[in-house]
Amino acid sequence: MISSTVAAEDVDGEYREELEQALHAAHGVGGNEVRETYSLDDIGQKEYHIALLPYTEPSGAHRWAVLESGPTESDWADTDDLDEALATYERAVYDATRVSEPDIDEAGNELPVWAYSDVAGVHAKEEGDPERGISAAREVDAVWAHEAVVAQEKLYKAALERRQIAFARFKDAYGRGAAATLALRVNREWPTVKKITDSGHVMLAENFRKTFAVDCFEDNAGGLFLRREGDSTLWALEGLDSSFDGKFAPDMEAWRNGDWEGPNENDGQTPLYGEEVFRLERIARWSTAKGLEITRLHGQPVAGGAGRAYLGIADED
Repeated sequence: MISSTVAAEDVDGEYREELEQALHAAHGVGGNEVRETYSLDDIGQKEYHIALLPYTEPSGAHRWAVLESGPTESDWADTDDLDEALATYERAVYDATRVSEPDIDEAGNELPVWAYSDVAGVHAKEEGDPERGISAAREVDAVWAHEAVVAQEKLYKAALERRQIAFARFKDAYGRGAAATLALRVNREWPTVKKITDSGHVMLAENFRKTFAVDCFEDNAGGLFLRREGDSTLWALEGLDSSFDGKFAPDMEAWRNGDWEGPNENDGQTPLYGEEVFRLERIARWSTAKGLEITRLHGQPVAGGAGRAYLGIADED
């Protein structure tokens, strides 16, 4: 067996069955072998078969397997090292050739043991080109290596973005002097930390714009409330007069664009922290994705008088 991290006798239980199923499924795909040697029975079917093939184990890891299958039994070995797999395949063919008893024709000449082989120095009726199979294996291995790099690049990119956002949020929480403090903690120059932090703020602003959505609620007394998606704070809108008529959509767009800081006590809104909204009626939503969406029932807005005014809904609507 190949000296590898996974071998049939080292795997127990259901995973061993899954591993063998994955390997034999790959073996069953026509043309999946990159190198092979085989003999034929009386009806032209492969009788004894030695093959090198790529396969993917249940965990998703790409590996190489050498299969030796005969009429009554089969064995396999695997590795993640292509060079080891190539050497093991050729060694398996040489060993099988050495112990085989060739047939003799009527003239007393030994007949080739194999109907086909791509291993140099092995006598076969049809001799394949070893380099062709090696090239095919190298191509598969190169694709796998590229896929591994792409996967790592994605992880690295995600890690960089996470750091940018984390630095920016630390700055927001810590305030003045955050970059200098963090530079000492992470052993980086202050300009580098500031650059990462600034990039994080750009990302946060862009994410805020893309995902921005605010629901407007109304209670039975005509009170109006706002709550941004992702924020548990409910804001009560108090002291509304006719100057607020039709202001819901424009105000939400201004909030999204950074032209208004959003509901705040200085503007006359009252925060209700952790307040539940199940007793309130959601009368509308404004989002970057869909703009203004008015909640309707049987085609009519569910908003009351105060809500309709704030939303800019005419009486005929």
